[in-house]
Amino acid sequence: MKPDGRGARRLLTRAGEPTWSPDGRRIAYTSFRNAGADVYTMRADGRAQVRVTRSRQAELEPAWRPQATR
Repeated sequence: MKPDGRGARRLLTRAGEPTWSPDGRRIAYTSFRNAGADVYTMRADGRAQVRVTRSRQAELEPAWRPQATR
């Protein structure tokens, strides 16, 4: 959406537990497709959805790995 709140649109359906990447460019979420729950990621604008897990077990509560420090 725009900074003033106009233009909001839904990015996810049949999904939950969204979490922003540390750089704010991607969102990880659990999607309930294919008779299971797997983790997907997408760009912040909702495009480029990628399935990250393929498991018979429900994959819930995705989290981003903290940035490595030197």
